[in-house]
Amino acid sequence: MRLNTDNKGGMPIAIAQIPELAARIRPFGWHLEFLFPGKDIVELMPVFLALKVPMSIAHFAYQPASAGVKAAGFRALVELARRGNTWIKISGANRVAAADLPPYDDVKPMARALIEAAPERIVWGSDWPHPNKYVANPTIGIWSMPSATG
Repeated sequence: MRLNTDNKGGMPIAIAQIPELAARIRPFGWHLEFLFPGKDIVELMPVFLALKVPMSIAHFAYQPASAGVKAAGFRALVELARRGNTWIKISGANRVAAADLPPYDDVKPMARALIEAAPERIVWGSDWPHPNKYVANPTIGIWSMPSATG
């Protein structure tokens, strides 16, 4: 179940109701996925740490690459990855990078730190078709298979 405080209409309940929702979905084996403004992660940590269901966090938790891996918000994200109940999506690099287009070199230290902290808890995604419109969206490129003749 996705809870999205970043987009209008994406959060059908109050933050205080999250534990009750988690208790309701737990018997089904469901998890909670969160999308929220990056600045909110430290404030949300008590909610996240109290969850008794698995959770995932999208798009590097919107931690700005310019803040670096030592920023309080990014350290909180690493802590969540290490605790073993949280999967982190390292998708949407253009959402946290300084530039809209690859190579997103400023995001690479973040991806490395998360992978090092909990490699079994990292999920990659392309974020295609890039629903948020930026000045320029990255292209996916054309996938091709080598022909049978070489």
